[in-house]
Amino acid sequence: MDKQSLIVGYDPARGERRGTVTDRKKNEDAFGDCIDCFACVRTCPTGIDIRDGLQMECIHCTQCIDACDEIMDKIEKPRGLIRYTSQDELARANRRFLRGRTMAYPMVLLVVLGFLTASIASQKGADVTVLRGLGAPFSMVGEDRVSNQIRIKIVNRTSGERAYRIELENAPDAELIAPQNPLVVPAGASAETSVFVVVAATSFTAGERPIEFEIEDDKGFEGEYAYKLLGPGSSWRPAVRHIQKAPWFWPGLVVGLLALSVAINLVAMLVATDDPSHAIEADYYEKALAWDEAMAQERHNGALGWRLKADVFPSASQAGSANVIVALSDRGDGPIAGASVTVETFHNARAGKILAGALKETEPGRYAAALPMHRDGWWELRFRVESGGDVFTDVKTMDLRFTGAAP
Repeated sequence: MDKQSLIVGYDPARGERRGTVTDRKKNEDAFGDCIDCFACVRTCPTGIDIRDGLQMECIHCTQCIDACDEIMDKIEKPRGLIRYTSQDELARANRRFLRGRTMAYPMVLLVVLGFLTASIASQKGADVTVLRGLGAPFSMVGEDRVSNQIRIKIVNRTSGERAYRIELENAPDAELIAPQNPLVVPAGASAETSVFVVVAATSFTAGERPIEFEIEDDKGFEGEYAYKLLGPGSSWRPAVRHIQKAPWFWPGLVVGLLALSVAINLVAMLVATDDPSHAIEADYYEKALAWDEAMAQERHNGALGWRLKADVFPSASQAGSANVIVALSDRGDGPIAGASVTVETFHNARAGKILAGALKETEPGRYAAALPMHRDGWWELRFRVESGGDVFTDVKTMDLRFTGAAP
């Protein structure tokens, strides 16, 4: 997945700044289309807030889209505040249809289709198997001639009846005795016949004599099939021998490529899940048990109407650290001073490594802390604010760049 991939996303350029219906009575133009009703959060089966950006827990069920569209209809705003979109589209970047993967996938599909077409085109009209006869491997005819019984099985893969002629190739001294020649095979059927080859006993070397059968029909099929006759001085050999070359080379190659693709994906999956900190939540079961408390806190956050704005940038004084700056304001945009602000943060690729810290107030309503954050990518920051007996929580998901960035 890249920034052009289709996702379920919230449009912050249109929705921010958020404000409830009560807030908008003061100044409608100061707010975006989002009325902070939390309908999208309540309807989400995984309990995430889609307004915080792309999250691993999102299963793209689109229930948040339906809930938000219904609210937009009620307040007479255009639908699509939450919609199918992409990260580049939300960032108002140009959409690119020609990308590496959009060209690579069709090319891979064309290669696979090419292999499949070649395998179908390379299929012969018949499959021929040459088998050794049952019983003794050879018999003597007189004192100086040897006879081998050979079974020939032909499978007709065409749509019409075929008559297959059986002959010996480049063996003028050999005699072929074939009771059924040509061998007639109906369409889509198979037939088997026994033939006898008689040669001089002196033509054997170490008990073997190579010969070659030529089998053809009157429709263009022709094939040559090697075979070894057994004679005096030879030992017993396996009774059945498939001389014909395997006809499933191309289909086997296609299956092999698909198996290779599956193997590569399995290796990639094992590599991706090998890191024990790959999960975003350390304990999803505990998160599920605390669902009611989390929803109660969300409602309390909405009732307070507090705002938390967070900025993160590399520290100029501490190498490998970043400054986390928070601006905290109440419903009336007044600074909230004297609060206790803490943060827990982790990189999405290293969710098991949680960084925590307490922010110190630098001026009324502004709090800061330095944390050892230096890895580029998506970070999740979970803030907790305590002031005057009230508790306010907020979660920010930020795409941070520390490498080469100016402090």
